[in-house]
Amino acid sequence: QKPSPTTILVICHKEKSVDKRSAFYKGCAANGVVLESVRPRDYEIASWLQQFIRRRGLEIDPKALSMLTDHLGTDISKIANELQKLTVSLPEGTKRITDRDIEANIGISKDFNNFELCKAVVTRDMNRALMIADHFARNPKENPLLLTVMALFNQFRDLFVVNYLRWLTRHRNKPFSSDQELMRILRKSNTFILGEIKQNASRWDNRKVFQILGLLREYDAKSKGLGSGGASDGELLRELLLKIFLQ
Repeated sequence: QKPSPTTILVICHKEKSVDKRSAFYKGCAANGVVLESVRPRDYEIASWLQQFIRRRGLEIDPKALSMLTDHLGTDISKIANELQKLTVSLPEGTKRITDRDIEANIGISKDFNNFELCKAVVTRDMNRALMIADHFARNPKENPLLLTVMALFNQFRDLFVVNYLRWLTRHRNKPFSSDQELMRILRKSNTFILGEIKQNASRWDNRKVFQILGLLREYDAKSKGLGSGGASDGELLRELLLKIFLQ
């Protein structure tokens, strides 16, 4: 409670938050600085990653950003390590990270990844989607079903929101949201991606999207071993895609 002015004391408290009502916390706050490092939520990863890259004087293409977030998940340490390797490997003078840079330096295929799978599904390109699913089945460690289901869920959730807002405009005379407002609602930071979401939403009836979201919740559980019947990730993904395309 009465530290020496020359003392530098760092207390690292991991895993859970300190009770802010405790004398310990109040003492630390009164006599020093309390820094709470909170792991970003799933939907915050893309924005966090974009800011992380910009602080290093770089920009990143939307597809490259999606490839990173879909493949690396929410493990901040893993993402930071991969980006460190990437920035060191980039040619001198590089200002923008592309999907080719990701493929060459991190090992994520620019043609067979969750970004391309989601694009094939929402544009109803079944042949392309099943081709990507076959690639995933041959490389299950690099393409876990859990992350693929998460990426598909996020994609269809966005379509559902846009279609619902359009329904409010048609049936409740509510003005349709501006692009800036939509980006805030969908937690997007790129107008190009927003334009694709709006275009793809027109391809899907929201009653079907609602059913697909239910399917994705079911296969999220199966990807964790609940009711999977011993099927492999590849088998479950092909089964899921066929059910989506039958909607």
